[in-house]
Amino acid sequence: MRTYHGLVLLALWGSAVGLGGCGGGTASAGSTLTVTGSPSGAIEGPVRVVLTFSRPMVARDRLDRPVASPPLTLTPPIAGEARWADDRTLVVVATASVPVSTRFVATVPKGTRSLDGSELGDTQTFEFFTDRLSGSVALIGSQERATRTPMVRLTFNHEVPFAQVAQHCGFATGPTSVAVKLAPDGNPGPAKAYSIVPASELAIDTDYTVECRAELRGTVGNLGLAGPIEQKFHTHGPLRFVSLDPTGTDIVPDENLRLAIAFTNPLAPPYQMTLTPAVPGFPQRCHGLGDKPPGLSCQTLLDPRTSYTLTIEPTQRDVFGQTLDKKQVLEFRTTDAKPTISMESGYFVAELKRPVLPVWTRNVGELQVTTVEITQANFHELRPLIDWWETKPVDFSKSKLVPRAKTLAITGGKNRWAQQPIDPNVLLGRASGPGMFYIELGSTEVARAPFENGGRQKVLVNFTDIGVVSKMSGTRGLVWATRLSTGKPLPGATVSVRDGAGKQTWTGTTDAEGVAVLPGTAMTAKGAAAEGEGEAVGEYRIYVQHQADWTMVSPTRTGGLAPWNFNVSVDWDRAPIKLRGFMHTDRGLYRPGEKVHVKGLARVTKLGEPLGVPVGG
Repeated sequence: MRTYHGLVLLALWGSAVGLGGCGGGTASAGSTLTVTGSPSGAIEGPVRVVLTFSRPMVARDRLDRPVASPPLTLTPPIAGEARWADDRTLVVVATASVPVSTRFVATVPKGTRSLDGSELGDTQTFEFFTDRLSGSVALIGSQERATRTPMVRLTFNHEVPFAQVAQHCGFATGPTSVAVKLAPDGNPGPAKAYSIVPASELAIDTDYTVECRAELRGTVGNLGLAGPIEQKFHTHGPLRFVSLDPTGTDIVPDENLRLAIAFTNPLAPPYQMTLTPAVPGFPQRCHGLGDKPPGLSCQTLLDPRTSYTLTIEPTQRDVFGQTLDKKQVLEFRTTDAKPTISMESGYFVAELKRPVLPVWTRNVGELQVTTVEITQANFHELRPLIDWWETKPVDFSKSKLVPRAKTLAITGGKNRWAQQPIDPNVLLGRASGPGMFYIELGSTEVARAPFENGGRQKVLVNFTDIGVVSKMSGTRGLVWATRLSTGKPLPGATVSVRDGAGKQTWTGTTDAEGVAVLPGTAMTAKGAAAEGEGEAVGEYRIYVQHQADWTMVSPTRTGGLAPWNFNVSVDWDRAPIKLRGFMHTDRGLYRPGEKVHVKGLARVTKLGEPLGVPVGG
């Protein structure tokens, strides 16, 4: 603990102060003695009382010696030792711990005389107190809709007998107060924390204050709380329906539409409500709306131009066990659906059986599609342009990539979802088949993200029947190729490695088991660091091709099909020999100014060999 000392100038006897010369001697007429004392107010740490008189009080030979009868009384008394620090300053130091939350009164009696005979004209007092009892009140649960027997957590800085809690704490509303009792399995104390509940049920829909009054005291000390501690809350009311949003006859049946059904209290499942005509997943897929207001949030796929009836049965219960006050029947109607495109962005590997990109549309007349054929030789040009979060179309003007833009007419029934299969090979004027394509798709008719203001949804899709598993290390690597359609090994496939700049650094062929052994990242990616720029530095890709079909994996990437997504550790260091270091201090805690000794241990790691001691520099 620390000590806080305040200095207070005590009241002086008389309106004028006449002081004689320095040192001893006879006081002149009208001379008075004055005194100041400290500490004052709240203190922390050891108690040290200091009296400073206006005139010399003792001879020099009595300094720094224990004083048997100092001109000071402490109430309540403190075990301590008094010494004169100088001829005018008396210091009293406590020699034992003092009780917490206690007010002490220091008194210097009237008539106290200095060496020159000056007297203290009136009794002087000052007060200080040790760490005072304080606490906090925390209601467990909602403050807007508390239960009728809410649990409250009381926390104090010092131990308090529960009898004090029971006497001075309660739940009050207006002139009415409800006593408290220990919560089930509560600690009977004395303790610094209690869990309490009302001794009887509280009234519903009522404002309450749980309060502990300032008279509450701890197990020791003559001081209670500095002021009352309290928390206001409101008990829950009866269960009633509040609102439905949206409502009316012009609800747009968007695919992200949510019905917000608000009540006065949170509901308890199962939810006793229906939609007519029936909507799949309602109300089973509804979840809590929140606390302001409570209720349900229900994502619903509503049909366009349809009248719906929401019925909420009076058997619906809330979390407090209450039932709804009355049955609710609510009607609303949807309008035409807005033009919508449903499509995910990202990198996809698609089956070769049906080499199309499925896009779902509703009330869309045209699609604007941009297609770029991706090859093993130009993928490195596309890589820095890919940003799945950016909706603006990619600017290909500074690359060698050749985009092909086309507008597709969409036919289908009004207000009905229809799948539009996009075949990039057909868009490029050739037969369907394998390949990799970058596609940007949008429509000027769609006004929602990401399509508003000419925005595009972006996809990189690889139509292939080849599956590839790679495992790379600094000294060698392994590639295993299989057919996705059968799961069987793919022999005779060409395996090539290209660095981040697109340069081929290694090529080989899979054996009868579909396996190709690579020389390792130290060799296969050796050109990446020298020729790559930005994200290309250290990056390499493995391509596997069989006839016209080909695919790609990127062991250095952390997204998509990267090893990281399958909890497979990746060694980023290509060096065959590595140095490991360990450092530790001689102990964990030091004083200011002490020396810190650090020891280090270095070892060499090499694939297939135990740890070794470094040799040379």
